[in-house]
Amino acid sequence: MATNSLLVAPEARATKQSQSESQKLIQNRTNADLTLLGQLAEKPQLMNVSYLQCYLGPSDGQLNSTYVPPQHKSVPASTTYWRTIGGYHVAYKLTNSTIGQNDQVVEFNSKVPENTHIRLKDVDKVLNVSAKPSFDEQGAPISEYDSRPDTRVLVYERPGLADIIKIRIYYSGSPLPPPSAQDMQQAIKYRRDTAFAFKKQGNYDQAIPMLRAHLQSNPADAEAHLKLAECYKAKCQVNDSIAEYRTALDKSGDDNDLHKSCLKGLESLKVKSPELSAESQSPSLTNAPIINNPSNKLDVGF
Repeated sequence: MATNSLLVAPEARATKQSQSESQKLIQNRTNADLTLLGQLAEKPQLMNVSYLQCYLGPSDGQLNSTYVPPQHKSVPASTTYWRTIGGYHVAYKLTNSTIGQNDQVVEFNSKVPENTHIRLKDVDKVLNVSAKPSFDEQGAPISEYDSRPDTRVLVYERPGLADIIKIRIYYSGSPLPPPSAQDMQQAIKYRRDTAFAFKKQGNYDQAIPMLRAHLQSNPADAEAHLKLAECYKAKCQVNDSIAEYRTALDKSGDDNDLHKSCLKGLESLKVKSPELSAESQSPSLTNAPIINNPSNKLDVGF
């Protein structure tokens, strides 16, 4: 017999809604990762820190390291990493090194969470090519895609299961150019849209760093300042919220709706007749770290 939703306890409805929202976030992340995989495999010049930060959020650090490219000896390298939301493990890693005088080697690693359930058929569809069985340099079985003569995609599956646990994109060739202006504009738009979506979903911990990063290079974006103010307000960071509301109000121009939203937000924080001076703008965008990771523990091996 069907259950009347009105008879379901509020706690149960809230739990079901929370689970649905969580599943939606996981699916969005899966789709974004697959889209990024296709872009990097087609255009290895997009394996660039500035570009990746638009998709993955601000990086969590950079290390000087050594790297052993396939069929080469160890070489000095620079590694940029992005932690998982929990902060203790690396989710993405970009390694850049040079072999000899003319060849550049770039490798992007993505550690795939168990709950995303990405499979080879998903990668086949994105890359529009079938995989061939192979082995990596340590002899581990992998599925390999040759997306370009100079670019390989290596996919690792979970033992005994069809789920993918890791994806490596490997480029070796002449020095890569930077991403084009068009590619960067698309990435910046993606970051802004994603940050706004996180805010709408109430996922403020992910929205805030992406909004802050966006505003570092787009300080005149009044709507983004407003969204950041609303995120801070939801997190009870009152002073930061007031500063961002004032900045958004100062930059709102002829946008009456935005102007009213700023005033309403300030009034809700008991702020009257704000003084729109340069001092009212948040200094945190230039001085404070973008992501707060209280622990120094880091696992970069995958």
